[in-house]
Amino acid sequence: MWRSQGSAGIRSPDDFRDERNPYWFLPPPTHRCVYKWRKCTLDACSKENLQQQRVGTFGTTTWFKTGNTQVYNCQPLLQVDMTAKQKQILDEKTAPLREEYNTLERNVARLQYRLEEMCPWITPIRDSMLRCNDGTACPLYLNKRRWVPYRYADEGKGRKQTCCDDHRGTKKCPENFPFMCSDDSCSHDSACSDGGGLKVCHAALNCQWLLPTVKNGLLMCEDGTFKHRGIFQAKCCTRGDCGKHGGTARCPYDKPVMCANKFDNDWACRTSGAQCEKLGGPRKCDRLMGPDPADMPTTNLDGSDIPKRNGLRVHDDNDIPSGAEYSGHMRKSWSIF
Repeated sequence: MWRSQGSAGIRSPDDFRDERNPYWFLPPPTHRCVYKWRKCTLDACSKENLQQQRVGTFGTTTWFKTGNTQVYNCQPLLQVDMTAKQKQILDEKTAPLREEYNTLERNVARLQYRLEEMCPWITPIRDSMLRCNDGTACPLYLNKRRWVPYRYADEGKGRKQTCCDDHRGTKKCPENFPFMCSDDSCSHDSACSDGGGLKVCHAALNCQWLLPTVKNGLLMCEDGTFKHRGIFQAKCCTRGDCGKHGGTARCPYDKPVMCANKFDNDWACRTSGAQCEKLGGPRKCDRLMGPDPADMPTTNLDGSDIPKRNGLRVHDDNDIPSGAEYSGHMRKSWSIF
């Protein structure tokens, strides 16, 4: 549960493998999460609901909301204090919520896989090994019986060298040096202070529209708030009320493709790229694709040469955040409510 400025909601755990509370999707005992005055609130159960021991999801009675959005846990016991029979009854009453949770878990896994395809360096591999861009793996260097992720050419005066230099560069870092820096070196320092800062995953930070949210009908706005598709809006258009929140940043899971041109002053979402044909096709991420190396300048503004790395010139990226900002944004990217 979360509560903020009079609102409340149920959100998924940060780690779906964390099973310390198997009923995280329920309000605390003797409470309910209901939709009132166009927002979700956490209330104490009424005397009647407590006598009925009302548990599970129920339909809303408000005109602005549809579906089973009311979640009740109007019984007094924690799961650890229940008998086997009571747990069985609780499981039966919360079966729809459990199925929704399982669907959510599968959606998150699919999106995480897609994100790793676009930014493979965000997840490390086993200790003391590098994964190279050609698919090979190689061990780190040993220096005085300690593993180090790179060494310097020309006795410490040259560029960093890794075992992946002859294999199209480094794709994944090891768990003992899990952070990839902007110079493609690996570090245990989340700020990558010796590598030009943390390497940016533009699909998560600057091109969030490449991945949808994890729920059908749920949009994410530019300021990080979440909005459900309005009940009066055409199903083909999927426009929520993100206008007051900077516009739509992510499309819903059931309409995951954002079109290149706006429709009715906001980005339009469709089920496939073909449906974006009249709106310029799917919206692309130029930063993720990168410019043609042949079109990139070879000198800095002061006339000095831009250094090369693995045959390509290294250009600064002013949008590289600190390690704390990056990891915090990654967690925010997978928020559900």
